[in-house]
Amino acid sequence: MAKPASLEDFTPEQIEQMAATYHGILNNPETRSLALQATKKINPELSIPELDLEARTRAGFQAIDKKNQELEQQIRERDAKDRIREERQKLRDQGRSADEVAAVEKIMMDEHIPSYETAAKYYKGQRTIAEPTPNMGPATTFNMPADPLAALKGGKQALNRWGREAATAALDDLRSGRIKLTH
Repeated sequence: MAKPASLEDFTPEQIEQMAATYHGILNNPETRSLALQATKKINPELSIPELDLEARTRAGFQAIDKKNQELEQQIRERDAKDRIREERQKLRDQGRSADEVAAVEKIMMDEHIPSYETAAKYYKGQRTIAEPTPNMGPATTFNMPADPLAALKGGKQALNRWGREAATAALDDLRSGRIKLTH
């Protein structure tokens, strides 16, 4: 830091002009704070109550702000823990075991599901066996020959005739509406 020039190097008129300029700067609300800060920077040991009070006030507010942020963070963490505890209790009240609750929470993490309820439904869906497809209508019955051995004795022609008759009967049932195909 450069040492300020001595006033002995200036004329009385120059000293008066510098004093008037500095006085004008200090009395102007727009430049006062900057002038006081510059003065304090040049001479840190100089007591300027206006700046010192502002610095102490700012430090006090910063400490209060920091404490408030810490308290808000603690409240958010407590609220999150309470919510998790409540959601776990809801699952237990629904009859889920501790292992199932842990499995639901694992699904929440793995599948990025934020809701316990949605994750529990997903978990249940993974563990539920699909219902069988409903029957496609009445079963078509084929009348076997009274004596299958006799049909065999008639040879290949007798079996072919029986197959054609059974297929024709099935087609007639479909065409007449007695049997309906559902998809």
